[in-house]
Amino acid sequence: MDNDELRRQVQAQPEVQQCPEGPFSRAFLRGRAWVHVRTLDTMRYKWVHETHSLVELICNYLLTEDERSEVFPSNYDLGNLHALDAESTRTARVTEYLKAAYQRDPKPLLKSVKEDIKAWTGHDFKDYRDVDDSIAIKVLCAIYEFRVLIYSRLTSLLGSPTSEDGYSSEFRSAWPVEIHGESADKARNIVSAISDLKAMMTFQMGREDHSLRWVMLLLQGQFESRTFPHVLSTMKGYRVAKELAMQKVSEYLPQGPGTETGRLDRDLFVHLTLLEIEHKRYATDALVGFLKTDDSIPALKSLALDREWLYDESEFNDKTIFGLVTDITGVSIEQGDWQSWWDCSTVILSMRFEHSKSVTLIERFAALVTIAGASIRQLEYPIWWKGYTSISQRPWLYLMNAVDSLPRLGVSGAIDTIPYGYREFWTQRYFLIVHRCMEAEEVWSDCNTCASNEIRMVVDMFRTTGISDAIELASDYIQYKVENSAEQTAKILAN
Repeated sequence: MDNDELRRQVQAQPEVQQCPEGPFSRAFLRGRAWVHVRTLDTMRYKWVHETHSLVELICNYLLTEDERSEVFPSNYDLGNLHALDAESTRTARVTEYLKAAYQRDPKPLLKSVKEDIKAWTGHDFKDYRDVDDSIAIKVLCAIYEFRVLIYSRLTSLLGSPTSEDGYSSEFRSAWPVEIHGESADKARNIVSAISDLKAMMTFQMGREDHSLRWVMLLLQGQFESRTFPHVLSTMKGYRVAKELAMQKVSEYLPQGPGTETGRLDRDLFVHLTLLEIEHKRYATDALVGFLKTDDSIPALKSLALDREWLYDESEFNDKTIFGLVTDITGVSIEQGDWQSWWDCSTVILSMRFEHSKSVTLIERFAALVTIAGASIRQLEYPIWWKGYTSISQRPWLYLMNAVDSLPRLGVSGAIDTIPYGYREFWTQRYFLIVHRCMEAEEVWSDCNTCASNEIRMVVDMFRTTGISDAIELASDYIQYKVENSAEQTAKILAN
């Protein structure tokens, strides 16, 4: 699709048309009023030209020269492609520009922004000036503007989480879920701020940065959800060789001697991507720990596993399948409720990120058991930031909302109404039950341990290696993961 056609499609979107100045205007691309639309509400543009959001797509690919001059009129703007001369980068000139633009003394906030840059990157702002003075000053002004106009609390928001505190599964640069209320709006503001700031860091990138943006996008997608072996391989006795797997991955992700100061916009783009990955790591690790002792999961009698469990579900009638649930879990399901249960299990199965057209008996059975038991309907599990208590914390509520929307949105659209953290809740719960059915819970546990360690290695590699070398290493690592996955799939199918 050429850029002219993309421009027409962008202009045709109802949510974009609500902006009187249009999508290629300063008001839309930099104003606070439209931050949700340009970052969150137009998910169909994610991945076009390897972009993460609509604002990134427009600013990097769709603006005419005249439009760019209107959106980024000052040479201090990150997005104005004219480099600042030596006189313009002097501290006095920068202070004069910010004071005139925002009618306030900029010195206190400038000091705070420079401290943030040191905390986020590990390097002093003056070191970035030595690398590329013009870019460093533009980024400084961009973050200053961002804190004044868009989101003032960046300091705490962009700090690194730990396994004990500060993480949220909803720290992300995309927001496909629609929920409402005061706390929900606050959560949307956080996600839109992350997305907007991340997009801004690409505004001065050129073709030479294609690999950087593409690799970071692939890493983000790779760690969107954790994967597990096919049920066939597990039933054949496959067990995760944790030490061997980690040794192989570590060869692709060695720690370096430490990062040199690079260009500030690139370093912050990487920092924001790694933050998102880290939040997901800690949030999912906490979820795994919770599920291991979750007494809302029904106890299972032995399934007496045989090949029939791997037959396609279409070979069994509903009575047989629901009878198995009752016999093995003790949970009785009225026939009048079968369709509702089936729809719930279909949504859960579709969250697996597996593109299989067929569903085996054991997979359908496990998906039904995932929602079995009365206590799951009242169970609460927090995924939001602390203090966001007015948003429901019941996974069941979001699952039922998705099921109710199936006739209107279809399966894919229905899943998009579920917050990421609750999608991961249902997916992990399902996979745990699958592995318990196969008396292989240690496989589920080991896969999660390996996934967590793998994310840690990726983050550590980037934080101890210069960007150019890190991107090359990450590219080789991604290629290895693709080839290894294809190889393992071929082995499973061959046997």
